[in-house]
Amino acid sequence: MRILHVIDRFHLGGSEEHATSLAVGLVERGHQCAVVAVRRPTGTDEVGESQKARLSNAEIPFAEIGGPSVGRNLLLTPFRLLGWISRFKPDLVHVNTDIPELMVSLALRMRKFQVVRTIHNTSLWETRPQTGRICEAGFEEDLVIAVSQGALSAHQKLRAQYGLAQSSHQSVVLGSVSSIPEHDSYARSHLVKKFGANGSKMLLCFAGRLVEQKGFDTLIDAITGLDREVLEKVELHVFTAGEGLEGFKEHTHAKNLPILFHEPVAQIANLFPAFDGILMPSRWEGYGRVAAEGFLAGTPVLASDAPGLRETFPPNWPLKVPPNNPAALREAVRDLLDGHYDLLELGRAASDWARHVFSVDREVDEYAEAYADYLDGCRRGAPQPT
Repeated sequence: MRILHVIDRFHLGGSEEHATSLAVGLVERGHQCAVVAVRRPTGTDEVGESQKARLSNAEIPFAEIGGPSVGRNLLLTPFRLLGWISRFKPDLVHVNTDIPELMVSLALRMRKFQVVRTIHNTSLWETRPQTGRICEAGFEEDLVIAVSQGALSAHQKLRAQYGLAQSSHQSVVLGSVSSIPEHDSYARSHLVKKFGANGSKMLLCFAGRLVEQKGFDTLIDAITGLDREVLEKVELHVFTAGEGLEGFKEHTHAKNLPILFHEPVAQIANLFPAFDGILMPSRWEGYGRVAAEGFLAGTPVLASDAPGLRETFPPNWPLKVPPNNPAALREAVRDLLDGHYDLLELGRAASDWARHVFSVDREVDEYAEAYADYLDGCRRGAPQPT
């Protein structure tokens, strides 16, 4: 099969990591893939450059066909996308997240082609419902694959709100994360040397974009309310970028909080084994990639019991709090510091569980099977689009 993957940007993001890993895995199985980003980041992005390097190493062609601005891309990007489709001649165009979906939807109005969509979130077009309506109206009987049951339910609800028919081709394929090679698993001393960590303290990590969804403001509120004697025991390392970062840094400095800010790091999961815990206070998720990576690394994850995210928890996972609740998160952090949990045992149990559940081979095989079944059904049920 020939699959053209369409993403937003090569940058820090779970959907971009998903598309990159999926393309590499499919090529390893003998399929042909290309990856097209409909936008470029506004600056150099270490994570995005790492994604490009992985594609290059697998000899997968890729391109960035639009500028940073969504509005300015609306006129030309759908035509550029059609140019790629004409040259690459894919059996399927696999699109990820809202902005790429909008571009593909506009292209579909000019030429029909077979589409696969991965639904990555449980919050869809909430701030731009009219744009969402325009986007969704372009899709009909596409192959819809959600990263969680929560994400699929959100997609179905959105289609119903817009009065649009549901595709008869829908399923859930739980996301995956790659195991960390032992030689790539950084020791605690690496955190001390490269990131200025205080190895005598409990070291916690937050890694994610600085957007409302990730709940970093909730985490800041929780940490701010801790007693000084508690704060002296902990150090939080934050790997993030986005609007409002300077304000959080100023607050941290003014309150003398034990928080160190860092730029996003490519393959951040390699650092997770060196931390005592990972904090994930998301308000919602499609699929909690950071949580899955933490569990696989054997590092306990304290997370919010949010839609989509909860589907990545091991059975009966104790380290969870209500979303958007700084007080509950504060108490849970205090419990971690007070030794209420055997973190080593929790980490070992979570790693054993995650090794089976979040297998990359499993995910790639499920996608390849879904592609083949969908194309077979299209060929038997209707002529191929031209």
